[in-house]
Amino acid sequence: MEGVKDSRSLQSPGARSEALAVVGELHLQQELAKSSSELDAVRTAWASFGQSLQRQLQGFLSLDASQVGSGVLKARQLVQGLAELQRDEESSDFLRSLEESQRRCESVNREMVRQVQKHEELVRALAALKDTNRRLVEQIRIQSDEIETISQQKATDEQRLLLANSRHDQDFSSSRLEASRQMAAARDIALRRKERTREQMQEALRQWSAHAQMQFQAVAAISDEQSQLRRELTAFQADVKVLVGSGLDRLLSHGHFQKAAKSKQDAKETVESLTTEIRVEKEQRTQESLNFSYEQDRYMSRTAQLQASLARDLSSLASQLQAWERKKAADHQAWKEEEDQLLRQCEEASQKKQQKEEDTMRIQAKQEEMQKQMGLAEESLQDVRKEIQQLKSQFQQSDAALFAARSSTQHLNQQIVQMEEVLKRASKAEMDTLLQDAERHAGKLAQLRTLEAEAIRQHLQDLEMKVREEEQVLQSIDGEVGKEVQNCDGLTGEISQVRTQVDDLQDQRRSLEDRLADARREGLLEQTKMQVACDQISLDIADLEWQICRLEEKMEVLQRLAADAEVRVATRQSLGQNELRAAQEELQALKRRVSRTAELQSQVKAEANTGKQQTAAQELDLQKRLETVDAKKGEDLKALKLQLVHEEEAVKKAQKDLQQATGEGSEQLKRAQEQGRAKLRAAQEAKLTAEDTRRAELKLNSDALAAQQRHMQNLEQKTGTLRQRLLQNEQHLGWLHQQLQLEETKATTQMKVEVGALDSSIHKAMGEEATLTKQLEEVVRKKEEHPLLTQAPFPAEPVALAAQEPSFCSPESPWRPSWSENAADLANFNLLQNKLEGHIARLQRHTEELRNSLEGAQRTREAQYFGHLWTG
Repeated sequence: MEGVKDSRSLQSPGARSEALAVVGELHLQQELAKSSSELDAVRTAWASFGQSLQRQLQGFLSLDASQVGSGVLKARQLVQGLAELQRDEESSDFLRSLEESQRRCESVNREMVRQVQKHEELVRALAALKDTNRRLVEQIRIQSDEIETISQQKATDEQRLLLANSRHDQDFSSSRLEASRQMAAARDIALRRKERTREQMQEALRQWSAHAQMQFQAVAAISDEQSQLRRELTAFQADVKVLVGSGLDRLLSHGHFQKAAKSKQDAKETVESLTTEIRVEKEQRTQESLNFSYEQDRYMSRTAQLQASLARDLSSLASQLQAWERKKAADHQAWKEEEDQLLRQCEEASQKKQQKEEDTMRIQAKQEEMQKQMGLAEESLQDVRKEIQQLKSQFQQSDAALFAARSSTQHLNQQIVQMEEVLKRASKAEMDTLLQDAERHAGKLAQLRTLEAEAIRQHLQDLEMKVREEEQVLQSIDGEVGKEVQNCDGLTGEISQVRTQVDDLQDQRRSLEDRLADARREGLLEQTKMQVACDQISLDIADLEWQICRLEEKMEVLQRLAADAEVRVATRQSLGQNELRAAQEELQALKRRVSRTAELQSQVKAEANTGKQQTAAQELDLQKRLETVDAKKGEDLKALKLQLVHEEEAVKKAQKDLQQATGEGSEQLKRAQEQGRAKLRAAQEAKLTAEDTRRAELKLNSDALAAQQRHMQNLEQKTGTLRQRLLQNEQHLGWLHQQLQLEETKATTQMKVEVGALDSSIHKAMGEEATLTKQLEEVVRKKEEHPLLTQAPFPAEPVALAAQEPSFCSPESPWRPSWSENAADLANFNLLQNKLEGHIARLQRHTEELRNSLEGAQRTREAQYFGHLWTG
């Protein structure tokens, strides 16, 4: 509206200047007409003066011819000639002055023409200024329209941004609710699974702790047995030392060697019992190792199952997380695209602003050029003024004859000056208004652009803040998702649901494909039916049109026949009143038939044959009647001459009636044709509407099918991604199984090495025991090889024994035992005892190390398992 007001305010001084220019031009034309009339009056006066001079000269010549004779007359003639010469000189001076005045008038006329040309140039310049003003007004209007369009675009962009923000807020809230719901569900499932796994682990720990306690009890019992054996060995060593210290002679002398044999037998039995116990313990340990390996295999299978379930859950969670990340990436990409679009719009707005600034610069340059042209016009006006002043000075020197022209030129000069002043004022006013309007428009444009730039900048800042907040929210959501993913163990139920959903969707897809195929078949059948119906309708329409054409042709034939009959009746005068009545009746019958054909147009096919037969019969009847009429024409000619006048009147009436009937028949035919065409149009429109509806339904069905196909393709892609994820998870599980198998192989190899070490140590102990038994057997055998002294025949005599003891114990006695051999045996026995103690200590250390290694392996497995749970 402001642009329109500015254009009106700019157009008003232009209209005023145009009115002033028109008025000035009319006034100048009037003045030029006056000056031209004055010049014509001067020329007529000059022509009349020349004619009077010619008449006087002719008079003088006539006088000279009449007075040729006398000398006085000659003198008079001389005087008259001198007077004439003087008059001629005066007249020549007058003529010269008139020629000079004529030249001055011509110069004045040329100056006036030049002034008129300059005025026309000024008018052209004013017209150019008006055109430039119009162009400026048009440009201002265009710029105002552009500003309005930009403001509308800005409003639409703001609405779009508001809608996008609301949509984003809704999507964000819905996604947050969905994520919170999924997280809550995943948290609940994870907590339930965690509690279940914790209970399973606690049960497993309880079983392993009971098994470990049993092992510890067995180890404690073995250690107690080993300490008891050690005590027995120490007691046996003490007994042996006591026996050795008290003296073997006393034992031998008193017959205590049997006790030694018994003790030896007891030692053998204890050694055998120890070997049997060691064997039983070895068997128990092998059985326990087998049980332990079986339990370990069960534990490993359970861990593998748990890891598989965890891997499946992790794969499902990873797929969901990836879908969430893709969704967030798509949202972020959409926000980026919107931001880029806004930046592009800002750039376009800045470019438009630059273009508008360039336009304003061009307008300013044009204004400067116009000012320069105005300066040039003013200079030309000053030159014109100078020339006018010169012309004024020249006009002041002219004669009184040209006073009217001079006054007219002065008046014209005054009017030109007035016009120049008026034009200057008008141009100045127009330039001032143009400058004010341009400055006001430029100020408004600058304000609008600054406001738009500030609004766009503020909007961009708001968008950046929103993007930052959303990035922070996304980061927090990602952190929460990471935490929840760490806490989540698996979602096998959801995967099964997804699989069932996929199966249901596949079933739905199959059912929809079947329905689509059925719909396509039905559509094709309906289309073929419609096509057949349309073809039948078109054929019926063609038949109806053909029949209508035939009827029209028949009507034309009938009209021609009627015309021929009328001509024959008029020319031959052979028809009578009865035939006229019959013709009238036939015409009425024809009218009735035409009305029937108009009324029964729907049954044209059935009536066409009857009409053909009837028309053929009528044609035959007419031909017969015409033949009869031709036969009777000679006879009826005389009788009908008298009735000619009456018949002519009747014929005229019949012609009128026939014309009316033909007109009514043609109107009825036209109506029937119009009705048939209307019905055809209605049928065609119904056909088109049916085709449009069918096409719309087919399009909707095709769109729905395409949407379902796209949905199925998306589902197939999702299932493909899920399958890929499952394959990746299975590969990861295979790798984990390989790692677990490697760890199990390492643990089993370590256990085998430890068991081999135990077996080797047991074999060594058994070998040492065997060597010990052999050494004991050798000692016993050596002791048995020495013959024992028999008892004395008189044991009641202690004196003899007392007398014999020193001889027995003396070094020279052959019955004294070899003390060096006994010392070697004792040393071997002590060595064997030390070896047994070292072997027992090694067994204890090995059992403790084995127990520690089992506890450490159990702790490491538990730590690895819980670590996999928390990191999975």
